[in-house]
Amino acid sequence: MVPGMRHCIGSGGPGPNVFDPLPSVIDWVENGKAPDRIIGVHFKDNDPSTGVITRTLPLCPYPEQAPFRGGDVNDASSWSCKPPQNDQ
Repeated sequence: MVPGMRHCIGSGGPGPNVFDPLPSVIDWVENGKAPDRIIGVHFKDNDPSTGVITRTLPLCPYPEQAPFRGGDVNDASSWSCKPPQNDQ
């Protein structure tokens, strides 16, 4: 699942609309380095042909989540993958 992608109900969500897990998987298989996250990108008007990236976000391995650390909300470096908080 990609948060905000809205891939189940159509397109146009605020989340990443393009991500390529293949380079990370290749690095994992060939070099033994499991990805700690994959970066997804969101293009202007949900159209990759514009070439204009408006947002980058980390896609975390399940069950991790990406809480906001501060900084630019549209930059993946402002988010970090962490285990979910148990609020009980």
